Amino acid sequence: MSLKNALIVGCGAALGSMARQGTVLLLGPSFVTVTLINICGCFAIGAMKPGPFWTIGFLGGFSSYSTYLVMTYQAESAAYLVSEVIFCLGAWFLGDVVHDHLRRAHEKAEA
Repeated sequence: MSLKNALIVGCGAALGSMARQGTVLLLGPSFVTVTLINICGCFAIGAMKPGPFWTIGFLGGFSSYSTYLVMTYQAESAAYLVSEVIFCLGAWFLGDVVHDHLRRAHEKAEA
């Protein structure tokens, strides 16, 4: 990774982390908030197929695997651990389906 790309990813991560913290402040620190943030991040990655600034940077900083693990440890809940993975994979898959549908519709409209 070049220095330029590292700076781009770093700026995106900083903004994503601030967006996550703002969301937590707005909705309150809870399992539900962290889960919603992670589901939204996974959906956006699947739907948008964005570049390094958005995927690795912003969405990587916005969604928070470390917070998820801390909350799972604090709750000592295997159900939370498993459900988070299932919901996030489902959100990514749904985003991927939406992306493919929109791409095909766009290609059809251009033809």
